[in-house]
Amino acid sequence: MTPPESPEPEPASHERFTPPPAEPVSQTEARSNFFLAVVLSGAGCLLVLLVVLALLLTGAVGMPL
Repeated sequence: MTPPESPEPEPASHERFTPPPAEPVSQTEARSNFFLAVVLSGAGCLLVLLVVLALLLTGAVGMPL
């Protein structure tokens, strides 16, 4: 019988991955990202559709915008 080989530890397995620090985001970019997230979400999409529908209905009725 041959003795079982001892498993060699993986190199650098004890090191934790640390992501690089985040770059600072300007307030304008943060605001545009927020509005984009709202529009792409279900509630934001529904809100945009309701606004467009309201504008179309007021235009069809003849009310000035």
